[in-house]
Amino acid sequence: MKNLIINVAVAVLSLSLMNTAQAQIKFKDYPVKVYKGKKATLEIPRVDNATVVNPSVDFAGLYHVEGIGCGTACMNILFYGVRTGKMYNLSDYFGIDPFVECKDGSSGDVAYRPNSRLLVVKGGDYEKSGYYDRPVKCEARFFIEKNGKLIRIK
Repeated sequence: MKNLIINVAVAVLSLSLMNTAQAQIKFKDYPVKVYKGKKATLEIPRVDNATVVNPSVDFAGLYHVEGIGCGTACMNILFYGVRTGKMYNLSDYFGIDPFVECKDGSSGDVAYRPNSRLLVVKGGDYEKSGYYDRPVKCEARFFIEKNGKLIRIK
């Protein structure tokens, strides 16, 4: 019973700290104008070789976002320039896996807005934990997009 109380207290404190960090960094603090001009047709490298005509602008005013499977329990997030169709694998910058089950019972996540350069990644690292079949400790990381790259700010 004592362990249960301690675990609940740690989970509540972790969520509180993550929410505090997220409350300090807001999407509206990194505004960007959303591109409204002519858009490129995107070739998405999936099993069905999908083509996206007139892609939506999902992130940083210029990017369309696609999740692409890369095997069992594997996913890449790809960013496409809507003007050029150029693919950017910005998920290489994350340093953590957003497709995890977190110890607090939540799941990893990637949050972004069309009109903001801010990208928030919540995730963990199965390799550091040594376990691939158990929840991992998750953290939030904050990035801003600059010239096709992500720069970590927190």
